[in-house]
Amino acid sequence: MNRKPLLFTGVAMIVFFLIFNMSLLIAQNTETLPGIVYNVTENIFNEIGPALPAIVEPGSVMQLTLTQSYAGLSVTRAYLVTAKLSNNNFVYLNYSLGVDRAGVDRYNFTLPLGVEDGLYDLIIESETKTFQIKRSVWVVSQWPSELKIAVMTDLHFITGTPNTFTGDINRVSAFTLAGVLNPDLIFWLGDIADQASPGEYYAAQTYRYSLLYRYPILGIPGNHDAPDSNYRKYLGPSYWYRILGSKLLVVGLFSAEGGTPTWEQIVFLEEVLSNYSYIPYKAILVHHPMFYYQGELYTWYNDTETLKPYSQGVQTPVSSYWSNNMTAFRYVLKLIEDYNVTFVLSGHVHRDFYVKYTSVRTNTTTLFMTFTTTAHGTASYDAIGFFKFNLETGDISFPIRPPTFIGFQNSSTPLALNSIPIGIYPPANNLGWANKTYFPVTLALSNNAYTISLSNNLEWLNVSGELFWVLPWNGSSVSYKVTPENPPGLEVNTYWRNNLLYLSLKLQVKYGDSIELVFYNAPDNDPPDIIVSSYTPKPPYLNRTFTLYLKGIDVEWGIQSVSFVLVDGSNVSSLTYTQTPNTFTQKLNNISYTLQFTIVSTTAKSVLLNATITDYYGRTRLKVFNITFIPYGAQPPANPIIVVSDIVVEPETPTNTTEPTTSPSTTTTTTTTTETWTPTTTGTTITETTTTTSPFTTTEVQPPSQQERDYTLVGLIIVVLIVIVAVIYVFFLRK
Repeated sequence: MNRKPLLFTGVAMIVFFLIFNMSLLIAQNTETLPGIVYNVTENIFNEIGPALPAIVEPGSVMQLTLTQSYAGLSVTRAYLVTAKLSNNNFVYLNYSLGVDRAGVDRYNFTLPLGVEDGLYDLIIESETKTFQIKRSVWVVSQWPSELKIAVMTDLHFITGTPNTFTGDINRVSAFTLAGVLNPDLIFWLGDIADQASPGEYYAAQTYRYSLLYRYPILGIPGNHDAPDSNYRKYLGPSYWYRILGSKLLVVGLFSAEGGTPTWEQIVFLEEVLSNYSYIPYKAILVHHPMFYYQGELYTWYNDTETLKPYSQGVQTPVSSYWSNNMTAFRYVLKLIEDYNVTFVLSGHVHRDFYVKYTSVRTNTTTLFMTFTTTAHGTASYDAIGFFKFNLETGDISFPIRPPTFIGFQNSSTPLALNSIPIGIYPPANNLGWANKTYFPVTLALSNNAYTISLSNNLEWLNVSGELFWVLPWNGSSVSYKVTPENPPGLEVNTYWRNNLLYLSLKLQVKYGDSIELVFYNAPDNDPPDIIVSSYTPKPPYLNRTFTLYLKGIDVEWGIQSVSFVLVDGSNVSSLTYTQTPNTFTQKLNNISYTLQFTIVSTTAKSVLLNATITDYYGRTRLKVFNITFIPYGAQPPANPIIVVSDIVVEPETPTNTTEPTTSPSTTTTTTTTTETWTPTTTGTTITETTTTTSPFTTTEVQPPSQQERDYTLVGLIIVVLIVIVAVIYVFFLRK
């Protein structure tokens, strides 16, 4: 029997298997960027989370209790980790904590005396798993005399008005402006999500981590976060208290759909105020405002004439939300008077109003400040609040005031314009304004790039500062391009570590300035394209609604814009469309578009559809489709939709980019030390020092992590298959 055919057949099958597996593995290891919504983690402790860190001092003990979902977990090791830019050095800090069991599912974690001030991730190791609680420990050894505080509320991930893109722009705009203003802490005042779904909290947690990395957030849920199980799972506790510098007591409460906190929380509030009555200044955060009023009030909690419950036609400063439970309203207001609460912050109503409340019973004054939404429909504009609180005197000041700022002045309507406008607001507001552009920042995601576009259209606002962002990364290099070339005051530093790009942007943003930066791991070499996916009816009929489905494609940096113009004889009209995805939180490499229109005629007719699509590199494709419509029942053409013109237009000027750099090698030791890195920079040279072993691996919830590019497995399979081929060959030769 001739075994050569069998030999060759076997070898051919093995080679085919080898090629197939190599192509599959290479495809799986493509260096695509993960996007922002990446490495979502759960809170495993009841007391802390990304929106509520523990506030501790070096050398102190932090006691934490495992959540019910993680009851019985045996904690073996714990670390604090963070990254920062110090003297133009990227520094990675990693501190081991002492771990002691303090009871059932309760642990004491002891901080070392030498831990530096800053905001840290808490890394927890058990015998089998590693957990990361992001931005959850705030170490402060010395407090400033004055706190800079930014306020955001009603973020409503992932929605917006009039569309999700607007909401995305305004959330990123708020995070960016807050970063430039460099607050000491940020308050989130509820309605962080819109439907309280897990996906909305995935986005809230990861955008908080990436764009507000340096800043402690003290947050509360709102009615759109109810039920609060997902809020607690991904952001932190629903109600709580924190003490800042032994001077300011902050109590956070959760007012759900009813508009008032539960009696359990009100009892909690009273106990906290009583236990810490010696703290000189006190604050309460609650989503629903107690007052719907602008100006000054001189009254007391049981003034039944001034403080009447709201109903149709009744003039009262009491909000309709708390009017549903006047017993709770008066009880909480009495606590505020008795314990001389300094300020109460709220959101919910999507408008500003400030109330200066003076109790004629206790002769105490409390400032009730309600803030407009950061990223949703509003009576005025989307915005952030920003004020300073003096820990020595208890005074509040407003360092940045828009021209419309009225503070606590009386107004005939409960609508002030005190907050700093951000982003854009296309719809008409209560004042009749429409299509407003203030301080918009767009962050677009794609397979190979993050594109940041920033503009300042506020004549009264010139700011400078540093953004410190942490973006999920993949690949062996990072490059960037800036438009316009060499904008004044811009300094860029980058470094990547453990699939994260640490990005420092020092900016000077004056009125009229616009900057675009693209950070990429692969160049954009191909133009975008747009093709017809389907249509209905088939064939296209006259006098009936025609629905056309198209797909835009740009595999590298993504699609920036698209427009459709219909030419029907002498009639030229722009067409509206819907698209998927319809949010900047997803990659914009593949976008589906849906158009609908009707062609009216009694005889067969051809029209032109001009599609213009532009990618983030700046290439534009102009494609013209000829669409033939026929009367119902007529003989259809073979191809009712054909391309009659297809032109690609390159950018007018060459793209200026930095040279790509690769990650420097590191030396690992077994001690806890400080590590500095060599970044890509616009003019600063950084040196490498000793590094530390880092447990920077986390247990992930959703979505699954992006694989790194690694051909080790490919090489191993090749070696194994070569050995198999050799064995088969020798076997047949012996036969």
